[in-house]
Amino acid sequence: GDAIVHTMGVSAEPEVTAHTLDTNDVFVIIATDGIWDVIDSAQAIQIVAGHFARATAQEGLSAAWDVCDAATVLATTARRRWESLSPMVDDITAVVVDVRPHMREFK
Repeated sequence: GDAIVHTMGVSAEPEVTAHTLDTNDVFVIIATDGIWDVIDSAQAIQIVAGHFARATAQEGLSAAWDVCDAATVLATTARRRWESLSPMVDDITAVVVDVRPHMREFK
């Protein structure tokens, strides 16, 4: 379908942002435009960081947290926003990656 919808402005070219991880980073969000069209990056960070804070509040910052649940919260929030704006809902996919275990490699 990409060939047909390309004439209407749909592109398979991703928008990519580079960021060098440091020890302050906790997670990375990878998502489709169905997320980014209704949630800006600051809001997405706030949603996932809030989930992280609630999940780790009792056991401390080194505790494991459910990144799949965080991605679901983000996707659900996007879907609700789409539904309040339009009868059409764009594709919505979100992946949250906990980068803290990988930061040990950089220390």
